[in-house]
Amino acid sequence: MDQSELLQMLIEQIRILNEANAAKDAQIAALTEQVAKLTARIEELTHKKNSNNSSKPPSEGRLEKPAPKSLRGKSGKKQGGQPGHKGTGMKLDREPDHIEEHVPDK
Repeated sequence: MDQSELLQMLIEQIRILNEANAAKDAQIAALTEQVAKLTARIEELTHKKNSNNSSKPPSEGRLEKPAPKSLRGKSGKKQGGQPGHKGTGMKLDREPDHIEEHVPDK
């Protein structure tokens, strides 16, 4: 094998390696783009949903407690009217116009 044949063979091998390198570069670029798309899709799907940002009603969706609406503390009093409060409401009539009895059949 003389030098010119060896040189031609080396040039051919370099050309083949350059083509293979270019093909791998194109494949790497395509895979990188696919990884970016899939990563964005994963982010979209793993976004935490609750009843505020999904179609579920509030009774089904609460995974975490909502923030407190008021920062005021409890007073210690019971709910409703407090002792000593007169209150308002319908008064019972001591002498009704008529009385109706409802008795079960059986």
